[in-house]
Formats: sequence, structure tokens, C-alpha cells
Amino acid sequence: MKKHVNLISIIGLIAVIGFGLTACSSSSSEDEAETEQSNKQSTEANEKAKEQATLAKINSAIAKDLKLDQGWAEGSLDEDGNPTEDGTPNDDFAWSIVVDKIICEGDTLRVYVKRGFKQLDNEDRQTVIESAMRASYSDINKYKKLDQEEDIKKGIFTEIYLDSTPIGRSKLSNHYEFNWDE
Repeated sequence: MKKHVNLISIIGLIAVIGFGLTACSSSSSEDEAETEQSNKQSTEANEKAKEQATLAKINSAIAKDLKLDQGWAEGSLDEDGNPTEDGTPNDDFAWSIVVDKIICEGDTLRVYVKRGFKQLDNEDRQTVIESAMRASYSDINKYKKLDQEEDIKKGIFTEIYLDSTPIGRSKLSNHYEFNWDE
């Protein structure tokens, strides 16, 4: 009888150890899954932060260059970008006078225009927005390589705003042609 009790005790002990190991194994698998998920989220957050930092650099460069373009258009800056009182307005940069700001947001360019833009005919509007797009490309390309075929020839999708109101956007078939909300 003693042998029978010992045998039952040993079998019971083996069963308890087996269940314990299974529970530890299951817990370990759950911990690994949680760690993997946490690492994935951390990597995604780092990539998003990097993208935001890159966009901030791009937008800062675009703003700086737009300010230069506006100074040359008005004749308030010399050819080196220094203030001058007797400068000559440069018509090559006249487009920038009706542009308030240009913002790059991922794969979209947002051009914010001043009220005078609405008085322009369609041809002049086209020139202003195309010039704003092309002026931003060099700054974008400094931090985020643009593909000559895909990005430059096709153009970057562009939205046009007057204050915070959308007034136009690129056509999907050709980003250098625009639909106007009027």
C-alpha cells in the first residue's frame, strides 16, 4: 500500500511540475509577444518623429527661401539677400508677392495665398502656383530625395488656400493643372 501511495504521490508531483512548466512557457510566450509589439510601436514612433523633424527642416527652408524671393520681387534685397533701399524689383520673383506661405505635408504641398491672388486671371494663377511648387522642390530635395520622373515631372499634389479656406487643388491626372473652387 505504501508503494501505491508513493507512486500516486510521484505521479501527482510530475503532473504539478508539468502544469507549472506549461504555465511558465505560456507566460514567456506572452511576454515575448508584448515585447515584440512594444518594439514595433517604438520603431513606428521613432520613424514618425524622424518624418516630423524632416518636414520641419523642409518647411523652415521653404519659408526662408520664400522670404528671399519676396524681397527680390519687391527690390528690398540685393542679389546676396541683404537689405537695400535702392534695389530694383525683379519680375522673375513677382509670383511670390501673392504667396503667404508654402507648407510641405508629406506628399502634399499647401500654398497659402494672399487676397490679391483672387483678382488674378487663370493664367497668372497657374504661373504663381507652378512657381511656388518649383521653388519648394530644391528645399524638399535637400532632405527628402525627389524622383526626377515621378515627383518633378508629374509634380507634387498641391492644395491652394486663402487664409484657411481651400480655393483650389491639383488635378489628379496632372499636378501642374488645377481645379478652382469658384
